[in-house]
Amino acid sequence: MTSPVQVWAPVRRAPPQPVLPSHWIDVSNWQGALSPGWFDEWERRGFGGLIVQAVTGQDGQSYTQQQLDMAIECDWSVAAYVWCSPGDALTPSRILNRLALLDPYTSKLEFLALDLEASGVNTEDVDADLALCDSYLQDETVVYTAYWFFEQQGWLSNTRWCDRPLWDADYDGTSNVDYGFRPYGGWTERWLKQYTDDPLDQNVMRRA
Repeated sequence: MTSPVQVWAPVRRAPPQPVLPSHWIDVSNWQGALSPGWFDEWERRGFGGLIVQAVTGQDGQSYTQQQLDMAIECDWSVAAYVWCSPGDALTPSRILNRLALLDPYTSKLEFLALDLEASGVNTEDVDADLALCDSYLQDETVVYTAYWFFEQQGWLSNTRWCDRPLWDADYDGTSNVDYGFRPYGGWTERWLKQYTDDPLDQNVMRRA
């Protein structure tokens, strides 16, 4: 009996995962339009990632897309965040309208975060917004919050979101993701640390 001919074929390897920058800046409408010179200056300081708030101001102006366009043009990694507001569980159109600003960038965003710091937010609002964000980017949404906010909300022992990466606001001025971390909400470590807002919000990411 003749043995079947063995045909050689190349082994297809999974494409390498992108190496994300360690240092990120987060911006909102407050910073307005960003210029190439702005990115050059911060790149010299060691930054390479921009996290943009998806937002339209009360004046109807949004800088979300301009900021993302310029970051991509300057070869920075990009991510985004959206605000969780009281009543979002009853009015999902609010966060969906914010997410729509990101439509041209879904394939380029490294992650999407939900910002938890608004007084009056309840767990139903958070759960509803996380579900919409997860569905929008087809990925696990990062939680941005802080120890002080969970303490204010009475949530320090609430572990319902601790399986998600934590972006923790802790303005201690130290660019070390582990330094000074106080466990809360079931998190035992943070993935991203916002460590200063001088002169704007700067963050350091945990390396894999």
